[in-house]
Amino acid sequence: MRNLSYYLRNFVVVRLHWWLRWLTAAVLYHSGAFRLLQRIFPSLSFRNRAVILRFHRILPDGERPLYNLGFPERAFEQLARFLAQNWHVVPLKEAVDRLEANKPFSPRTVVITFDDGYRDNYDLAAPVLKRHGLVATFFVTTRFIDLPHRAPWWDELAEGMERFSGESLALRMNGTVEWFPMRRRWQRLHALESIMEQMKGFSNSEFLLKMDQLRLQLGTSPEQEKRPEKRLMMNWKEVRELVQDLSL
Repeated sequence: MRNLSYYLRNFVVVRLHWWLRWLTAAVLYHSGAFRLLQRIFPSLSFRNRAVILRFHRILPDGERPLYNLGFPERAFEQLARFLAQNWHVVPLKEAVDRLEANKPFSPRTVVITFDDGYRDNYDLAAPVLKRHGLVATFFVTTRFIDLPHRAPWWDELAEGMERFSGESLALRMNGTVEWFPMRRRWQRLHALESIMEQMKGFSNSEFLLKMDQLRLQLGTSPEQEKRPEKRLMMNWKEVRELVQDLSL
């Protein structure tokens, strides 16, 4: 019952809230009501302010990992085209410099950023950005760039949850044993989110110990198979090419 209530709250309510926001935004934009509201309430306009769009991953259409930090490739292409035609895209440094100098922003200024340094930023995002003449700022996790075959811990857990063959998972967390049903995809997602949330509160030594326990139970390893198609993160060569090609 506890797992079911968690699922209803986090899957149904959160997703419903997201869709209602999307639907409201679409109606306001396409009906012209948003432009009217901007005239009535100037604070709703994008004058003298910048919007920051933050991404983690760009994924091929149809690919849906358990822990999904991705934005669909086709939708990103459409977004990039829209931004190139309607917005003023600037590097993050330029936006920060304007803030520090107390200079006004150009109308419809937007900044595009990517976190962590995933390989698909190079393979999928960069060609789209270059095609539309856009710049972006990439925040890379240097440990993963130094060891590009080593998966981030959250991706390692997600892969282990997806491949886990048992019907339930027992794990001692904060002094008590928790049982997680693992028959269905939403149950695996619940287990992953719950474990990740608790892991963030551990000390470094507790975190490392718990990761070792999870690896034994899930049959995972921090080292991915060293095949090019399995590598999740960029390497330094790709990072340097991003800097050169996109003038970041």
